[in-house]
Amino acid sequence: MSHTALPQVVILGGGFAGVGSAIALQKLSRKNLADVHLVSDENYFVFQPLLPEVVAARLEPTHILNPIRQLCPAVHFHCAKLKSVDLEGRHVIVVGSDGGEESFPYDHLVLGMGVSLDLSSIPGLREHALPIKTLGDAFHLRNHILRQLEIADLQQDEAAARRALTFVVIGGGFSGVETIAEVNDMIKSVLHYYRRAARLGHRMVLIHSRDRILNELGDELAIFAQEKLRSRGVEIILNSRVREVTPKKVILPDGSEIETSTVVCSVGNAPLPTVSAMNLPLQKGRIDVDECLRVRGHAALWALGDCAAVPDMKRGGLCPPTAQYALRQGK
Repeated sequence: MSHTALPQVVILGGGFAGVGSAIALQKLSRKNLADVHLVSDENYFVFQPLLPEVVAARLEPTHILNPIRQLCPAVHFHCAKLKSVDLEGRHVIVVGSDGGEESFPYDHLVLGMGVSLDLSSIPGLREHALPIKTLGDAFHLRNHILRQLEIADLQQDEAAARRALTFVVIGGGFSGVETIAEVNDMIKSVLHYYRRAARLGHRMVLIHSRDRILNELGDELAIFAQEKLRSRGVEIILNSRVREVTPKKVILPDGSEIETSTVVCSVGNAPLPTVSAMNLPLQKGRIDVDECLRVRGHAALWALGDCAAVPDMKRGGLCPPTAQYALRQGK
Protein backbone atom coordinates (compact mmCIF):
# COMPACT_ATOMS: atom_id res chain seq x y z
CA MET A 1 0.00 0.00 0.00
CA SER A 2 1.33 3.44 -0.88
CA HIS A 3 2.33 5.75 1.97
CA THR A 4 1.85 9.24 0.59
CA ALA A 5 0.79 12.48 2.19
CA LEU A 6 -2.64 12.02 0.66
CA PRO A 7 -5.56 10.89 2.86
CA GLN A 8 -5.85 7.09 2.87
CA VAL A 9 -9.36 5.70 2.33
CA VAL A 10 -9.70 1.94 2.82
CA ILE A 11 -12.87 0.11 1.77
CA LEU A 12 -13.47 -3.41 3.06
CA GLY A 13 -15.75 -5.63 0.99
CA GLY A 14 -16.26 -6.48 -2.68
CA GLY A 15 -20.07 -6.62 -2.76
CA PHE A 16 -22.61 -4.01 -3.80
CA ALA A 17 -21.77 -1.67 -0.91
CA GLY A 18 -17.99 -1.92 -1.15
CA VAL A 19 -17.75 -1.77 -4.94
CA GLY A 20 -20.41 0.95 -5.04
CA SER A 21 -18.28 3.02 -2.66
CA ALA A 22 -15.12 2.39 -4.67
CA ILE A 23 -16.74 3.42 -7.96
CA ALA A 24 -17.99 6.65 -6.38
CA LEU A 25 -14.77 7.46 -4.53
CA GLN A 26 -12.30 6.68 -7.29
CA LYS A 27 -12.81 10.20 -8.58
CA LEU A 28 -10.72 11.29 -5.57
CA SER A 29 -7.87 9.13 -6.85
CA ARG A 30 -8.21 10.53 -10.36
CA LYS A 31 -8.03 14.08 -8.99
CA ASN A 32 -5.08 13.14 -6.75
CA LEU A 33 -7.09 14.12 -3.67
CA ALA A 34 -6.84 10.77 -1.87
CA ASP A 35 -5.55 7.22 -2.19
CA VAL A 36 -8.56 4.89 -2.32
CA HIS A 37 -8.02 1.21 -1.58
CA LEU A 38 -10.47 -1.70 -1.84
CA VAL A 39 -9.88 -4.99 -0.03
CA SER A 40 -11.83 -8.12 -0.99
CA ASP A 41 -11.08 -11.83 -0.71
CA GLU A 42 -12.31 -12.34 -4.28
CA ASN A 43 -11.08 -10.43 -7.32
CA TYR A 44 -14.52 -10.42 -8.93
CA PHE A 45 -17.87 -8.87 -8.10
CA VAL A 46 -20.91 -11.19 -8.07
CA PHE A 47 -24.39 -9.88 -8.84
CA GLN A 48 -25.85 -11.95 -5.99
CA PRO A 49 -29.58 -11.37 -6.67
CA LEU A 50 -29.17 -13.40 -9.87
CA LEU A 51 -27.59 -16.45 -8.22
CA PRO A 52 -30.95 -18.32 -8.33
CA GLU A 53 -30.97 -17.86 -12.11
CA VAL A 54 -27.52 -19.49 -12.24
CA VAL A 55 -28.87 -22.39 -10.16
CA ALA A 56 -31.67 -22.85 -12.68
CA ALA A 57 -29.26 -22.52 -15.65
CA ARG A 58 -31.20 -19.53 -16.97
CA LEU A 59 -28.04 -17.41 -16.85
CA GLU A 60 -24.42 -18.26 -17.50
CA PRO A 61 -22.10 -17.51 -14.55
CA THR A 62 -20.12 -15.02 -16.63
CA HIS A 63 -23.28 -12.92 -16.95
CA ILE A 64 -23.22 -12.07 -13.23
CA LEU A 65 -19.45 -11.72 -12.73
CA ASN A 66 -17.33 -8.61 -13.21
CA PRO A 67 -13.61 -8.19 -12.46
CA ILE A 68 -13.28 -5.64 -9.66
CA ARG A 69 -10.16 -4.11 -11.18
CA GLN A 70 -12.15 -3.42 -14.35
CA LEU A 71 -15.07 -1.88 -12.44
CA CYS A 72 -12.90 0.59 -10.52
CA PRO A 73 -9.60 1.01 -12.38
CA ALA A 74 -8.55 4.12 -10.45
CA VAL A 75 -8.73 2.32 -7.09
CA HIS A 76 -5.88 0.32 -5.55
CA PHE A 77 -7.33 -3.18 -5.32
CA HIS A 78 -6.04 -5.80 -2.88
CA CYS A 79 -7.21 -9.41 -3.15
CA ALA A 80 -6.82 -10.37 0.50
CA LYS A 81 -8.72 -11.47 3.58
CA LEU A 82 -9.25 -9.15 6.51
CA LYS A 83 -7.59 -10.39 9.69
CA SER A 84 -8.21 -7.53 12.13
CA VAL A 85 -8.83 -3.81 12.51
CA ASP A 86 -7.08 -1.55 15.02
CA LEU A 87 -9.53 1.31 15.53
CA GLU A 88 -7.25 3.28 17.87
CA GLY A 89 -4.15 2.93 15.72
CA ARG A 90 -6.20 3.30 12.52
CA HIS A 91 -4.80 0.43 10.54
CA VAL A 92 -6.07 -2.87 9.19
CA ILE A 93 -4.21 -6.17 8.89
CA VAL A 94 -4.94 -8.39 5.89
CA VAL A 95 -3.71 -11.77 4.70
CA GLY A 96 -2.81 -11.99 1.01
CA SER A 97 -3.12 -14.90 -1.39
CA ASP A 98 0.43 -15.97 -0.54
CA GLY A 99 -0.40 -16.18 3.17
CA GLY A 100 1.63 -13.11 4.05
CA GLU A 101 0.27 -10.36 6.28
CA GLU A 102 0.24 -6.67 5.52
CA SER A 103 -0.75 -3.70 7.66
CA PHE A 104 -2.54 -0.74 6.07
CA PRO A 105 -2.87 2.67 7.75
CA TYR A 106 -6.06 4.57 7.05
CA ASP A 107 -7.58 7.98 7.59
CA HIS A 108 -11.09 6.76 6.76
CA LEU A 109 -12.31 3.17 6.89
CA VAL A 110 -15.46 2.02 5.06
CA LEU A 111 -17.06 -1.26 6.19
CA GLY A 112 -19.06 -2.88 3.41
CA MET A 113 -18.36 -6.55 4.06
CA GLY A 114 -21.94 -7.78 4.34
CA VAL A 115 -22.78 -10.55 6.79
CA SER A 116 -21.88 -14.16 7.35
CA LEU A 117 -24.24 -17.14 7.36
CA ASP A 118 -24.85 -18.57 10.83
CA LEU A 119 -26.17 -22.13 10.55
CA SER A 120 -25.78 -22.94 14.24
CA SER A 121 -29.22 -21.83 15.43
CA ILE A 122 -31.09 -24.94 14.25
CA PRO A 123 -29.89 -28.49 15.00
CA GLY A 124 -28.73 -30.20 11.82
CA LEU A 125 -28.83 -27.08 9.67
CA ARG A 126 -25.05 -26.77 9.28
CA GLU A 127 -24.67 -30.45 8.41
CA HIS A 128 -27.61 -30.96 6.08
CA ALA A 129 -28.73 -27.61 4.60
CA LEU A 130 -27.40 -25.95 1.44
CA PRO A 131 -26.66 -22.19 1.49
CA ILE A 132 -27.13 -19.86 -1.47
CA LYS A 133 -24.60 -17.07 -0.89
CA THR A 134 -21.78 -17.60 -3.40
CA LEU A 135 -21.24 -18.70 -6.97
CA GLY A 136 -19.90 -21.99 -5.65
CA ASP A 137 -23.13 -22.47 -3.67
CA ALA A 138 -25.15 -21.97 -6.86
CA PHE A 139 -23.17 -24.63 -8.76
CA HIS A 140 -23.41 -27.06 -5.86
CA LEU A 141 -27.15 -26.57 -5.49
CA ARG A 142 -27.79 -27.06 -9.21
CA ASN A 143 -25.76 -30.27 -9.26
CA HIS A 144 -27.50 -31.51 -6.12
CA ILE A 145 -30.97 -30.92 -7.60
CA LEU A 146 -30.12 -32.76 -10.81
CA ARG A 147 -28.68 -35.61 -8.76
CA GLN A 148 -31.96 -35.88 -6.82
CA LEU A 149 -33.88 -36.18 -10.09
CA GLU A 150 -31.56 -38.98 -11.19
CA ILE A 151 -31.98 -40.74 -7.84
CA ALA A 152 -35.76 -40.45 -7.98
CA ASP A 153 -35.87 -41.83 -11.50
CA LEU A 154 -33.89 -44.92 -10.48
CA GLN A 155 -35.67 -45.59 -7.17
CA GLN A 156 -37.90 -48.63 -6.84
CA ASP A 157 -38.98 -47.44 -3.39
CA GLU A 158 -41.71 -44.83 -3.95
CA ALA A 159 -41.20 -43.21 -0.52
CA ALA A 160 -37.51 -42.71 -1.23
CA ALA A 161 -38.31 -41.30 -4.68
CA ARG A 162 -40.81 -38.81 -3.24
CA ARG A 163 -38.23 -37.75 -0.66
CA ALA A 164 -35.73 -37.05 -3.44
CA LEU A 165 -38.41 -35.07 -5.31
CA THR A 166 -39.26 -32.85 -2.32
CA PHE A 167 -37.36 -29.55 -2.05
CA VAL A 168 -37.59 -27.33 1.04
CA VAL A 169 -36.42 -23.71 1.29
CA ILE A 170 -36.13 -22.06 4.71
CA GLY A 171 -36.72 -18.31 4.68
CA GLY A 172 -39.24 -16.20 2.82
CA GLY A 173 -37.06 -13.17 2.13
CA PHE A 174 -35.84 -12.14 -1.30
CA SER A 175 -33.22 -14.88 -1.55
CA GLY A 176 -35.50 -17.69 -0.44
CA VAL A 177 -38.41 -16.62 -2.63
CA GLU A 178 -36.27 -16.13 -5.73
CA THR A 179 -34.51 -19.45 -5.17
CA ILE A 180 -37.65 -21.55 -4.75
CA ALA A 181 -39.31 -19.88 -7.74
CA GLU A 182 -36.33 -20.52 -10.03
CA VAL A 183 -35.80 -24.10 -8.82
CA ASN A 184 -39.50 -24.83 -9.27
CA ASP A 185 -39.44 -23.56 -12.86
CA MET A 186 -36.23 -25.45 -13.58
CA ILE A 187 -37.62 -28.76 -12.34
CA LYS A 188 -40.86 -28.27 -14.26
CA SER A 189 -38.88 -27.69 -17.46
CA VAL A 190 -36.79 -30.87 -17.18
CA LEU A 191 -38.90 -33.33 -15.18
CA HIS A 192 -40.49 -34.87 -18.28
CA TYR A 193 -37.07 -36.25 -19.22
CA TYR A 194 -37.21 -38.39 -16.06
CA ARG A 195 -40.16 -40.61 -16.91
CA ARG A 196 -40.48 -42.53 -13.65
CA ALA A 197 -39.95 -39.42 -11.52
CA ALA A 198 -42.36 -37.40 -13.67
CA ARG A 199 -45.20 -39.78 -12.81
CA LEU A 200 -44.75 -38.93 -9.13
CA GLY A 201 -44.24 -35.19 -9.61
CA HIS A 202 -42.17 -32.89 -7.43
CA ARG A 203 -42.99 -30.96 -4.28
CA MET A 204 -41.74 -27.46 -3.35
CA VAL A 205 -42.11 -26.17 0.23
CA LEU A 206 -41.24 -22.69 1.51
CA ILE A 207 -41.08 -22.23 5.31
CA HIS A 208 -41.23 -18.71 6.73
CA SER A 209 -41.43 -17.47 10.32
CA ARG A 210 -43.69 -14.48 9.66
CA ASP A 211 -47.33 -14.17 8.60
CA ARG A 212 -46.39 -13.39 4.97
CA ILE A 213 -43.32 -13.61 2.77
CA LEU A 214 -41.12 -10.70 1.62
CA ASN A 215 -41.47 -8.60 4.76
CA GLU A 216 -39.29 -5.87 3.24
CA LEU A 217 -42.11 -5.10 0.77
CA GLY A 218 -45.54 -3.59 1.29
CA ASP A 219 -48.50 -5.86 1.95
CA GLU A 220 -50.05 -5.63 -1.52
CA LEU A 221 -46.95 -6.58 -3.49
CA ALA A 222 -45.84 -9.25 -1.01
CA ILE A 223 -49.23 -10.94 -0.95
CA PHE A 224 -49.37 -10.84 -4.76
CA ALA A 225 -46.01 -12.64 -4.92
CA GLN A 226 -47.17 -15.11 -2.28
CA GLU A 227 -50.29 -16.04 -4.20
CA LYS A 228 -48.34 -16.23 -7.46
CA LEU A 229 -46.01 -18.80 -5.90
CA ARG A 230 -48.93 -20.82 -4.62
CA SER A 231 -50.59 -20.76 -8.05
CA ARG A 232 -47.42 -22.30 -9.46
CA GLY A 233 -47.55 -25.19 -7.03
CA VAL A 234 -45.31 -23.96 -4.19
CA GLU A 235 -46.52 -24.85 -0.70
CA ILE A 236 -45.97 -21.98 1.75
CA ILE A 237 -45.88 -22.65 5.49
CA LEU A 238 -46.15 -19.37 7.41
CA ASN A 239 -45.67 -18.48 11.09
CA SER A 240 -43.43 -21.50 11.56
CA ARG A 241 -39.77 -22.15 12.21
CA VAL A 242 -37.75 -25.28 11.59
CA ARG A 243 -36.99 -27.20 14.78
CA GLU A 244 -34.48 -29.65 13.32
CA VAL A 245 -33.00 -30.81 10.02
CA THR A 246 -31.90 -34.42 9.46
CA PRO A 247 -30.51 -36.14 6.33
CA LYS A 248 -34.03 -37.28 5.41
CA LYS A 249 -36.49 -34.78 6.86
CA VAL A 250 -37.33 -31.37 8.26
CA ILE A 251 -39.05 -31.29 11.64
CA LEU A 252 -41.36 -28.39 12.53
CA PRO A 253 -42.17 -27.09 16.04
CA ASP A 254 -45.53 -28.93 16.17
CA GLY A 255 -43.76 -32.22 15.53
CA SER A 256 -44.87 -32.53 11.91
CA GLU A 257 -42.26 -33.73 9.45
CA ILE A 258 -41.45 -33.14 5.79
CA GLU A 259 -39.56 -35.98 4.16
CA THR A 260 -36.89 -34.42 1.93
CA SER A 261 -33.32 -34.82 0.74
CA THR A 262 -32.91 -31.13 -0.13
CA VAL A 263 -33.01 -28.23 2.31
CA VAL A 264 -31.91 -24.78 1.16
CA CYS A 265 -31.24 -22.21 3.87
CA SER A 266 -31.56 -18.48 3.15
CA VAL A 267 -31.75 -17.30 6.79
CA GLY A 268 -29.32 -17.04 9.69
CA ASN A 269 -27.37 -13.88 8.85
CA ALA A 270 -24.85 -12.83 11.50
CA PRO A 271 -22.05 -10.25 11.76
CA LEU A 272 -18.67 -11.36 10.46
CA PRO A 273 -16.27 -12.43 13.24
CA THR A 274 -13.86 -9.61 12.38
CA VAL A 275 -16.70 -7.08 12.72
CA SER A 276 -17.89 -8.59 16.01
CA ALA A 277 -14.36 -8.31 17.38
CA MET A 278 -14.41 -4.54 16.82
CA ASN A 279 -17.11 -4.08 19.51
CA LEU A 280 -18.99 -1.47 17.51
CA PRO A 281 -22.44 -0.18 18.50
CA LEU A 282 -25.13 -2.45 17.07
CA GLN A 283 -28.80 -2.12 16.28
CA LYS A 284 -30.70 -5.35 15.58
CA GLY A 285 -27.40 -7.11 15.00
CA ARG A 286 -26.13 -4.56 12.47
CA ILE A 287 -23.62 -1.73 12.91
CA ASP A 288 -25.40 1.40 14.15
CA VAL A 289 -24.78 4.35 11.81
CA ASP A 290 -26.24 7.83 11.40
CA GLU A 291 -27.92 9.22 8.30
CA CYS A 292 -24.50 9.96 6.76
CA LEU A 293 -23.38 6.30 7.25
CA ARG A 294 -20.90 7.28 9.99
CA VAL A 295 -20.60 4.67 12.74
CA ARG A 296 -21.92 6.30 15.89
CA GLY A 297 -19.10 7.37 18.18
CA HIS A 298 -16.39 7.01 15.50
CA ALA A 299 -15.34 10.02 13.42
CA ALA A 300 -13.45 8.20 10.66
CA LEU A 301 -15.40 4.94 10.47
CA TRP A 302 -18.24 4.33 8.05
CA ALA A 303 -20.52 1.32 7.42
CA LEU A 304 -23.08 0.51 4.76
CA GLY A 305 -24.86 -2.34 3.05
CA ASP A 306 -26.02 -5.50 4.80
CA CYS A 307 -23.69 -5.05 7.79
CA ALA A 308 -25.10 -1.60 8.70
CA ALA A 309 -28.33 -0.46 10.33
CA VAL A 310 -28.91 2.53 8.05
CA PRO A 311 -31.86 4.74 9.05
CA ASP A 312 -34.50 5.21 6.37
CA MET A 313 -35.00 8.98 6.41
CA LYS A 314 -38.09 8.81 4.17
CA ARG A 315 -40.16 5.93 5.52
CA GLY A 316 -38.73 5.54 9.01
CA GLY A 317 -37.14 2.44 10.46
CA LEU A 318 -34.09 0.90 8.79
CA CYS A 319 -33.19 0.50 5.13
CA PRO A 320 -33.65 -3.11 3.98
CA PRO A 321 -30.47 -5.11 3.21
CA THR A 322 -30.94 -5.17 -0.57
CA ALA A 323 -28.66 -4.48 -3.51
CA GLN A 324 -30.56 -1.35 -4.53
CA TYR A 325 -30.02 0.29 -1.15
CA ALA A 326 -26.39 -0.86 -0.89
CA LEU A 327 -25.52 0.69 -4.26
CA ARG A 328 -27.12 4.00 -3.32
CA GLN A 329 -25.41 4.01 0.06
CA GLY A 330 -22.07 3.39 -1.66
CA LYS A 331 -22.66 6.34 -3.96
